[in-house]
Amino acid sequence: MHTYSIMKYDTEGRRRLKAYLERTGRSQAWLAGQLKISQPSVSEWLVGESRPKLFLRDVIATLALIAPDEWLISGEREAVANAQRVADEDASTAAKACGE
Repeated sequence: MHTYSIMKYDTEGRRRLKAYLERTGRSQAWLAGQLKISQPSVSEWLVGESRPKLFLRDVIATLALIAPDEWLISGEREAVANAQRVADEDASTAAKACGE
């Protein structure tokens, strides 16, 4: 019997981090050391089993120029876009109410 792993988190962040490590010749262990985490955690990100915690996404952004929002999956991106639309509408309504 074969077991197949389904990638839970196929994100742009995952793809870009993998490319960054390959392009720079840096290892998962090197990145883990920079982040003060275990190498298996990095491995899980690269195969899409998990994603970095929010605060680590900021560190990765500094090291590898991968924006924190590149780790979002489609449903999360939609939620952020909807929230931004509501905020923009609220700001517009408030500006009109103030006579701007």
